[in-house]
Amino acid sequence: KGDVYVNEGGMGGLGGTMDQRISAHPFYQKFFTQLDRSEMNIFAYSQNANGSINHFIGHYYVGMGTVGGRIPTEGDWMIDNTGGWIIQLAKDYEQTGDIRYLNAHVGKVRDGMAFLKTLMPKGVEIPVGPTTYDDFKHPPIYSYGAGIYLTTLKAATRIMNAVGDAEMAMEYEKQYERTRHDMLRLLWNGRFFSYGC
Repeated sequence: KGDVYVNEGGMGGLGGTMDQRISAHPFYQKFFTQLDRSEMNIFAYSQNANGSINHFIGHYYVGMGTVGGRIPTEGDWMIDNTGGWIIQLAKDYEQTGDIRYLNAHVGKVRDGMAFLKTLMPKGVEIPVGPTTYDDFKHPPIYSYGAGIYLTTLKAATRIMNAVGDAEMAMEYEKQYERTRHDMLRLLWNGRFFSYGC
């Protein structure tokens, strides 16, 4: 009936993995935009009450998520799931110019950005939490998490500018500068970025 999600290899049937989409979606986003949007829409619809975007939206053996229905993997998020969804939404708009599609999801962007802000420890302007690189323990302030958050802030700023929300665009620009400052303060040693701290 038009619902699409991609199974993640080696994950026991889990599907629609947002962290993998960050690098794996460009082919079908460009050639099969409506199929790509089907998966993006299920992620948007199943956004958790706290604003986070789920890691998975279906399971081969349990059931597939759908807009208007439930997903069998609710509440399973990572920092880059929310960030990746926002980045991909911005990219869709930049490549298609479809402002109606962007407007349909702009509230979800605000909720996702508010969620990411709640993950910042006191005195630090970088969200802390799990990411796709979960095969071993990494330090709380993590270079990948910090970097993807900066990219998410840029994407969210572009989205807000596109929909005419100058106030939120300015807020995200200011947050970008604070986060960039902390990333340099905590992870840059003068020659290269540390893995984490």
